[in-house]
Amino acid sequence: MNFEATNFNVIDYQNMNAGFIFSPECNHQGAAITGDILFDQVSFSQESDIVDRYKTGGLIYSSSVANLTITNSIFNIHHRELEDFNVFEIEDSSICSFDDDIIQRVTFANNSVTFNNKRDKVFQNIDISFTSGSTRTKEISITDNIFYEMNGAMKSFLKVVNQSPGTVKFEGNTVSN
Repeated sequence: MNFEATNFNVIDYQNMNAGFIFSPECNHQGAAITGDILFDQVSFSQESDIVDRYKTGGLIYSSSVANLTITNSIFNIHHRELEDFNVFEIEDSSICSFDDDIIQRVTFANNSVTFNNKRDKVFQNIDISFTSGSTRTKEISITDNIFYEMNGAMKSFLKVVNQSPGTVKFEGNTVSN
């Protein structure tokens, strides 16, 4: 599967149920075992009348075998403590675990991450979890991002669990407040 979303503005994320969900079926003959998902230059605008619905999912959820790249974006959004969905959640699926020599890449680079104007019992987070026993090599790169005004968050802003072969690189990021 390939997907590309570039140069777009999400208006009123606080009143949306969920964002992008990539959960393909790949346990059949002829299923795609590679692909690329790209988000580039994403931004958010706040509406004046905030209803604040509870989310039924995160902004980006992927259990796909595709490479995932999120770059050059400004994420000034949040979830609330009662919303038990990660803002960004990337994981492997037991039905999509391949034993091959392909490298799967997750890249989060050159982004700005903060809350919008509401700060009581909220969080903004990235949760990457590769634990299903896949022997596919994972290269996880979180580089050159700015995480700011994250104090008071109800969850840690970054969680990475990688039980697959590969590397995790956290480099050139700025974390403040």
